[in-house]
Amino acid sequence: MYMLISESYKKRIQLLAGILSEADDQTKTQLLSKSGERVPFNRAMMKQAIQNGQEVGLLFKSKNDKYEMPTTKYRIVQPVAMGTSSKGNTVIRGLHVLGQSERKAIETGVRSAEAEGEWRLFKAENIKGMWITDRLFSQSPPGFNPNDKQMRSVEVAFNPSRAAQNQANMAQQQSQSDAESQKQSDLDSMQKQIDQETGEEIPEDKPNTAAPGQFDNQFAG
Repeated sequence: MYMLISESYKKRIQLLAGILSEADDQTKTQLLSKSGERVPFNRAMMKQAIQNGQEVGLLFKSKNDKYEMPTTKYRIVQPVAMGTSSKGNTVIRGLHVLGQSERKAIETGVRSAEAEGEWRLFKAENIKGMWITDRLFSQSPPGFNPNDKQMRSVEVAFNPSRAAQNQANMAQQQSQSDAESQKQSDLDSMQKQIDQETGEEIPEDKPNTAAPGQFDNQFAG
């Protein structure tokens, strides 16, 4: 016997499992704010994101054996593995956190349809741009399978303990950088105050306010 589950109930279950964040418009705007910093697909950057547990933004254009879409769409993804598919393509396994999806558009008939909390396999050649967001994840996303059968070989895979350690190191480095910046700012402020206290003021030349012809008789021969 099978029980039908409504989409709203399914989404509620995903929210409780931590798959969805119920991102509001402000969150989406914030996540997409760095899209202007995007670069073409960068293998080293993607590897770093997987190792550090960093969400990435993608400008992605769907193109596969079934269909090719004419437009690119923005997506926010938690990448968990990068490797080679059975067809020899570089692919990235990731959890599609939010953003538009061609698969959803086909399923629903709505061009702007979005996907949330769904697993995808992204071909690197279809990634037209990418950037690192400010969001991190240190736990394996629900449903993550490190033995991905759609990958012939895996170059790098997400490791929760390593990601947590990398994030701690990143936070420490950022804290040290902020402290150095604050120290330099304080020194600059102190130096500016010293310069103001010890500097000699140079008096300005006073303009001649005498009326025309006032001293003409005084210096007459």
